[in-house]
Amino acid sequence: MTWHPGSESGRLSAAELYESARAEQALVLSIGGPTAPWEECAVAFQSSYPGIEVAIDGGFSNVLTPKIDKQISDGKLGVDVAVLQTLQDFARWKRTGQLLRFVPEGWETIDATFKDPDAEWVGITVNLIAYTYNSEHVQPAASAGWSMKKRPIPRL
Repeated sequence: MTWHPGSESGRLSAAELYESARAEQALVLSIGGPTAPWEECAVAFQSSYPGIEVAIDGGFSNVLTPKIDKQISDGKLGVDVAVLQTLQDFARWKRTGQLLRFVPEGWETIDATFKDPDAEWVGITVNLIAYTYNSEHVQPAASAGWSMKKRPIPRL
């Protein structure tokens, strides 16, 4: 969508966002993962906001991120919303001035741990990845080189 100069606060009403998107007639969503879980949302969005076609580009973040980077370098960004597993990409895009500030209704209710303090990105899910093994099926020698040390959580 076209960004409105003068909306530096990042707070646009739903009506203002709708008018901007309707002028482009499209909303492009890049999803890190399969598109199926998002298709119902797209249909509901199109019903609520007639005149806007939702296109969903799904795949692995390591494939989508370079596509977005190329669009940025070509000056032809086609993605309106990206939902990726790789928050470091959002931090990098922020550092290079590629993200827009957006403060949706209810922003203040989102825990600060999960959002950018400048409202340029927000995490929408937290997924635990635990590395475990079944000691009845994996011999101790096979797992001897695995590091189970606590590592600090990287700050973005």
